[in-house]
Amino acid sequence: ELRKAWDIDLEGEEEEEKKEEGGRAENKDALAREWFALVTESVCDAGRGLWRRGEVEDVGLQINPWSGMIHTDHLEWFRFMGRVMGKALFDGRTIPNQIIPYIYKFLVGSDLTLLDLKQCDPRYYDVVKDLEATEDLGNLGMNFTLTEENPFGGEKHVELIPGGVDVRLTAETLGLYKECLIRYLLIDRLKPQLTELFGGIHEVVPRQLLGVFESHELEIIMCGSLGISHLQVPE
Repeated sequence: ELRKAWDIDLEGEEEEEKKEEGGRAENKDALAREWFALVTESVCDAGRGLWRRGEVEDVGLQINPWSGMIHTDHLEWFRFMGRVMGKALFDGRTIPNQIIPYIYKFLVGSDLTLLDLKQCDPRYYDVVKDLEATEDLGNLGMNFTLTEENPFGGEKHVELIPGGVDVRLTAETLGLYKECLIRYLLIDRLKPQLTELFGGIHEVVPRQLLGVFESHELEIIMCGSLGISHLQVPE
């Protein structure tokens, strides 16, 4: 009888412990998802002025080139956002705000094309297509410069290459003009923000590890559930 009184159901206790551990894991996962969602939604909110919606529907958020005129500490925000993106990539978490695809292309070192420009700024894409259809570009009197309107007033005059004001746009120089225009609009004018964003990502995910992916694969990881923490950095 004494032995029977001390007959403990160990299997039942183990099952209960497993259920409790599973519940804690689910709660932890839910909290992590909520944290990533709240943080990225706050940082990427268009009203904050760091990011903006593109002119093409459903292509994702773009970096606001004028963010420095809105926030003096804007680069710290981009560094922070990069760390959040890096952590999301490493843990297999998703971020609710889709980012324009060409940023992933630049992150892994892929070449940018006119299609990337079309997603970012369809107006300049149309300008390039019109130039391609023009028979005598020399008669347009264009050079390698660009004038941007400042949303806070005034204009910004940019040389696409050193001495661009003295370089005429012709049929022979059109290819170079397109390359310079794409690079300026998608990269050069955003270089401070991109440097901090990518720097934050690389603090969490090594540059070598990102290099093994294609840009669309990184997008899938950010929008799906596959993490990359299990991969080894190539030597």
